[in-house]
Amino acid sequence: MADLQRWIARQFGTDGTRLIDDIGFPKQGVHSVGVARQYAGTLGKVASCRVAVAWQFATQAEVVGLEAQLYLPAVWTEDSARMAKAGIPDSIPYRLKWQMALTMLRHAGANGFRGIVLADCRPEKSHSPPARYSPNGQKAKHNPPNISSAIFLRIQA
Repeated sequence: MADLQRWIARQFGTDGTRLIDDIGFPKQGVHSVGVARQYAGTLGKVASCRVAVAWQFATQAEVVGLEAQLYLPAVWTEDSARMAKAGIPDSIPYRLKWQMALTMLRHAGANGFRGIVLADCRPEKSHSPPARYSPNGQKAKHNPPNISSAIFLRIQA
């Protein structure tokens, strides 16, 4: 992933807008990795689907993908037999989507990407996303405005 991000940085620069969102992919059945009844923003409802957390980088002229990871719901990570059958190592823990996003934000920051971060969020259960953190995991200097479904941050170099 680092090689791809460095290539994107060379092609498009690193000062732009980073976009984070989860993407739902409708999928029936129970054997495909990550499939579960879960909320999918792209569908606007709870449905049988897979969900990925994805980062994009936007300049005035282009939007390119920086990183995407498949979200594994707790029903997957808590079922070691199911994980083994799908070829997923037991060492893969359950992570909330905002935790995945924060890790990816750190990856992009380590590869030089700076600027505004726009995140469409739907807090999972009682967990709210850590909207006030910088790529190195420290408190950001600016608090986002209180907007129900979007988070705006400016990450300083």
